[in-house]
Amino acid sequence: MTRFTGVWPALLTPLTENDHIDFAATRRLVDHLVRCGIGGLYVYDITDPVSPMFQQYINLRDFAINPAEVCEERRPLSEACANAGDLEPEGVLFIPAAESPIGVPLVVVTHELSTSTTLYRVDAVQ
Repeated sequence: MTRFTGVWPALLTPLTENDHIDFAATRRLVDHLVRCGIGGLYVYDITDPVSPMFQQYINLRDFAINPAEVCEERRPLSEACANAGDLEPEGVLFIPAAESPIGVPLVVVTHELSTSTTLYRVDAVQ
């Protein structure tokens, strides 16, 4: 298996035959990209799936810190490693608004090396 690293192209949301978001396919695609080493999240407005509009790229890593120098795999997280930010995303969970405790969609990302969990609120594009 080839291991890809670095910045990944944007994720376009799969749709069903009825032009609804295919949440199961989206979860599988995002999980696959995360397992392959994506370091951040691209955010697109896909109101018109034929013409997605880039909104932002989110990456909570401090690039001034080299994780290879301050983090050790299979060791308790050091303060220096924690200061590097979110490292090695491992799991992604999408929580629809109907299941969210605050009534808006959420995205949860867990990170293997930094042992961090980041919760993103998904707001509508204005």
